[in-house]
Amino acid sequence: RTRAQVTAAMDRLWLERGAAQVCRFPRTVCVVALVITAVALWAAFGIRFDTNILKLVPAGLESVRYQEKMMYQSEFSPVFSVVAVDHLEELAGIRDRAERMETISRVDSLLRFLPVDPARAFVPLDRLAGLIRALPVDPTGNGVDAAGLLEALAGLEDRLAGAADDAFGAGLGGIAGALEEALLIVEETGAVVEAAGPDVVSRWEAAVPRVAAWVGRGRAELLAACVSSPPGASDLPDSIRNRFMTRSGRFLAFLQPVGDVFDPVYLAVYVKECREVSGESTGFPIVFHHASRRITSGFYRAVTVGAVLVFLILLVDYRRLGPTVLALVPLVVGMIWMLGSMRLLQIPFNFANLVAVPLIIGVGIDNGVHVVHRLLYEGEEGMSVVLRHTGRAILIASLTTMIGFGSLALASHRGMSSLGIVLLLGVGSCLLTSMVVLPNLLVATGRVRR
Repeated sequence: RTRAQVTAAMDRLWLERGAAQVCRFPRTVCVVALVITAVALWAAFGIRFDTNILKLVPAGLESVRYQEKMMYQSEFSPVFSVVAVDHLEELAGIRDRAERMETISRVDSLLRFLPVDPARAFVPLDRLAGLIRALPVDPTGNGVDAAGLLEALAGLEDRLAGAADDAFGAGLGGIAGALEEALLIVEETGAVVEAAGPDVVSRWEAAVPRVAAWVGRGRAELLAACVSSPPGASDLPDSIRNRFMTRSGRFLAFLQPVGDVFDPVYLAVYVKECREVSGESTGFPIVFHHASRRITSGFYRAVTVGAVLVFLILLVDYRRLGPTVLALVPLVVGMIWMLGSMRLLQIPFNFANLVAVPLIIGVGIDNGVHVVHRLLYEGEEGMSVVLRHTGRAILIASLTTMIGFGSLALASHRGMSSLGIVLLLGVGSCLLTSMVVLPNLLVATGRVRR
């Protein structure tokens, strides 16, 4: 049995309606395209490059939210530079140099827990030792004199009351309150002494030698502490040493940034000053600065090499400069439109969508090549014939490519999503320029009849 012939939908739509309508107003289309290209080119210069890698991951991540809080609301950023040295003297030099740098907020190291000048630490210790030696301690423990104790308590009570009044009159409420509490304790002690009978006094007298011995031991320990050396690195707790020292015993200095390390202008100055502090500075900001420069320089190199190779291959293929330039028109204009669309949609370049530009150069050049090849083959029959034969293939190929790339725009990963959007805009712009702008340009300049 014979089957009824089925006409493809694209054939019906394009061959019967679309191809014949593309070049109805060639000059108008060229003027509109020129205006759009000029505006897009002007807008393209405002596209910025966002180096913040935290904006590439899915939005709303708890880890990113807390990392941003630490970076922008805390003195201790999770991204910092670090220097390792062998001696505490070198560590002090790093601290002194870092304090003169504007981009470094603070230096975190073992020096925070050690005396700045160990020699000066002995001055208050000597004064404290003299006060401890002057304490009236009776090592013999001769017993309890209740009357003498009450008299001493009464004198202490008078002095505390006078000191509390003076503090209150001077407006020192905190000190006055503490003195009032001490006064209450003295009054309670006096009441206990007055109520004490002979049995209580005898028990007190039995305990006096033990109290005297305890006080003597305490004073001896305080005096020994006053003559000890100031603490060194080996005297610090393990929790501090593990944070500020390596396993091999080197000392670490953390250079905290005062600004945003994802700002390329600030990052360049911060890295420069960190290396002025120490040539051995390392850490995320320095590695990130080096890597981001390598990525961007590699991007420019890839775009340049790709564009040059495409031009050379077209020149070898066509053997003439005219067809080569015509084949490049859709790609060049399409790239300008893509950049203008990115500015309109507030889409910056980042480390993820940067790779879209070399891809679009390779994918977007195909359309112009096919149109010009068909034009050289049967251009004498008119642009509508060229579009009928080649246009439907370009439409199908470009639309499927746009769908494949555009599906990335639905990803939750913001870097992948921006890559999909940029590829969608780029391939779509090249499709429009090759199917609309180039044919009308050829007809308007008289290279081919409609």
